[in-house]
Amino acid sequence: MELSDGEWKKLAIGRACFRQPEITVFDKPTSALDPWTEVKVFQQIVQMAGQSTAVIVSHRLSSCRLADRILVFHNSRLIEQRTHTDLMEQGGHYASLYRLKARWYSENLDTNRVEDMRV
Repeated sequence: MELSDGEWKKLAIGRACFRQPEITVFDKPTSALDPWTEVKVFQQIVQMAGQSTAVIVSHRLSSCRLADRILVFHNSRLIEQRTHTDLMEQGGHYASLYRLKARWYSENLDTNRVEDMRV
C-alpha cells in the first residue's frame, strides 16, 4: 500500500514535531489535506512553533492569520511584510488577495461576474 500525498505530509509534520528542531520550514503543509485535517495540522504547527521558529510557505491565506509575521512575495520580490492585521489595514496586495479569497466563501459571490473574480 502506498501513502497518499496528504499522508506523507502528516508523517513529515509528525517527524518535525518529534525532533523539535530550532527552525522548521513547511512548504505548503496542508495542500493535500481535507479541511478537518488542515485545522489539526495547523494546531500542531502552532504548538510546535511555541518552542522554535516555523516558516510556512503557503498560498492558503487563512493559515497566514496564525503567523507572527507575513512576508508577501510578488514576481520574486518581497513587497509587504507585517502582521495579518497590519497588512489588512494597509490595504495592499495581501489585503486584496485575502478579500478576493474571502469572497469565495460569501453567499454574495456571483461567479458570472468578472468583477467578483478580480484582485
